Amino acid sequence: GKEWSKARQKEIDGLIKNGAIELVKVSNEDLKRAVKAKEVLKIKQDEDGFLTKLKWRLVLKGFSLRPFVDYDGRKVSSSVAATSTILLHFANTFKRSIHSGHCDAVQAFLQTKRSKPWLMKLPKHLTNEKHNAAWVWSSMYGSPPASYDFGEMLKDKGLVPAGFKQSDNDPGLYIKQIGDVIT
Repeated sequence: GKEWSKARQKEIDGLIKNGAIELVKVSNEDLKRAVKAKEVLKIKQDEDGFLTKLKWRLVLKGFSLRPFVDYDGRKVSSSVAATSTILLHFANTFKRSIHSGHCDAVQAFLQTKRSKPWLMKLPKHLTNEKHNAAWVWSSMYGSPPASYDFGEMLKDKGLVPAGFKQSDNDPGLYIKQIGDVIT
């Protein structure tokens, strides 16, 4: 009902504001070649099972994108820390009674920018006389290179400029040392 409509509008407004999509009107011929999209609805709850948020997301049906035509097929996965690195981290934090936190990047994949956009066909009920499609200027959820693009952006614009160095042994691990302190 109304709550889902609000969640949908909030997400679409965010996509437009961040420059992730540009709503357009294209010919039926162009729509035939456009990547399709689907809606994903998620109900977020707290520890006690109470509703905290309704999440609506527009996701590319990325399986219709063609490797080496629509994107670089060599760049589809991001470096993830090895299991042994993660286990070592947990063991170290437990042994030293260190708090280990995490952070969440809001609309993470949408923070990346593409040099060549994809044309996305909007779900029918999101179309009107002004628009029936959108140019996608980011690696949206569902696109094969999304995690790779986000990992590269995080490395190039966040970790490396902040003084972190990528581990030679585990490409998903970034280390920063100041004196005797290793982060």
